[in-house]
Amino acid sequence: MKHPSKKLKSELIEENTLLKQRIQKLEKSQSDHKQELDFLKQELNENLLRYNTLIDQSRSIILEWDTDGEILFINNWGLELFGFSKEELIGRNVVGTIVAPADAKGENLVEKMNKVQKAPDEYYSSENENIRKNGEPVWISWTNKGILDQDGKLVKTLSVGIDRTMQHQSEISLIQYRAELEAKVLERTKELQKTIDLRNRELEERKEMNIALRQSEEKYRNLIERATDGIGIVQEGVLCYINQILAQISGYSIVESIGKPFIDFFVPEEVPKVLDRYKRRMAGENVPPVYETALKCKDGSRLDVEVNAGIVTYEGAKADLVFIRDITERK
Repeated sequence: MKHPSKKLKSELIEENTLLKQRIQKLEKSQSDHKQELDFLKQELNENLLRYNTLIDQSRSIILEWDTDGEILFINNWGLELFGFSKEELIGRNVVGTIVAPADAKGENLVEKMNKVQKAPDEYYSSENENIRKNGEPVWISWTNKGILDQDGKLVKTLSVGIDRTMQHQSEISLIQYRAELEAKVLERTKELQKTIDLRNRELEERKEMNIALRQSEEKYRNLIERATDGIGIVQEGVLCYINQILAQISGYSIVESIGKPFIDFFVPEEVPKVLDRYKRRMAGENVPPVYETALKCKDGSRLDVEVNAGIVTYEGAKADLVFIRDITERK
């Protein structure tokens, strides 16, 4: 038998159900099946022990709810995340406790829950806004599976959830910044269009913009290079990308910078602060993204800068996206 940690929780529940059905049949059979019955009971107890251990140690939300939406079970991690006690949740309807009728964008979450139960034989994944006991919204990524009885009728739904609130907020921040950069590009494009034949130039620029929008990676790189701030990406403590602006303000070329430890580019007295923030951010702590520090330029001079950092996925791996602004004049 495979170790339960390698099984999906819903598979363990289905396996336990099958074992119970076999035991019921054997209990009605002749006494010469007692040995097999005892073995199956022992196997069921061991399986239940492994299942309960897995549930208790899981860092995911494990939730069971019936066809009326009433909560049948939620593990300790789920109780802690939502801020409820077990007595406050068991027997209450999912809607109005951990799920609002609609999220902040107006999406009908009740309809989404009904969709889960319309296909009980399939795994259904979704990500939606949920609510804590104190009313605070949290974003959960759910995987749902219907549990059927012997007649194939849906009796309950098993939902496994992962908290993605911090990732969701980071994604929103990046989308907003990206939208601001796009707005600046469009504004400058309009200024150029005024210098030539307005109609023809406008049609040409729109065509070029549509092509650029479809080529997301290339467009994103172009936007970064057009930004007025220096931009760098740090992965596993080393620089894996910088834009031309960052190269200009630091004095180090792009070739000189890539592959070097990022802390080498800060003045010594600022290294502990910068390194501490980086480690805490990469560990998942909610670290304020904006702070002031100083770069150590190639010519040995000190450059006062403002840093705005956030976690992103770069080439399939976790990375730190850093915007660096020269604040010498402001200082």
